Amino acid sequence: MPQTPFEMDSTNDGAKGRVTLTGELDIATVPRVQQAVDAMLAEGVTQITIDLAGVGFVDSSGLRLFIVLDQRATSETSRISDCSSEPSTPSCSQRSAIA
Repeated sequence: MPQTPFEMDSTNDGAKGRVTLTGELDIATVPRVQQAVDAMLAEGVTQITIDLAGVGFVDSSGLRLFIVLDQRATSETSRISDCSSEPSTPSCSQRSAIA
């Protein structure tokens, strides 16, 4: 099966931001996602959604990213969530029981 190239698109409208990912979330791509989230938080975004609908694979570093982001959001009174565009598909945190 061919690997989907990693792509990331991030947008925000002030208090709300969205990071849309495609491809694999792994040790090579996690730093880019972390940088995008850090930049949004530095700009004052308080609610960030990470859209994983286009992600086909998440390794342990990707799962760790969500744990770290969740802990950071709790301590900074921000909200960071992950989602899929398919309502029947559990989020990454739901699948790994970290929610």
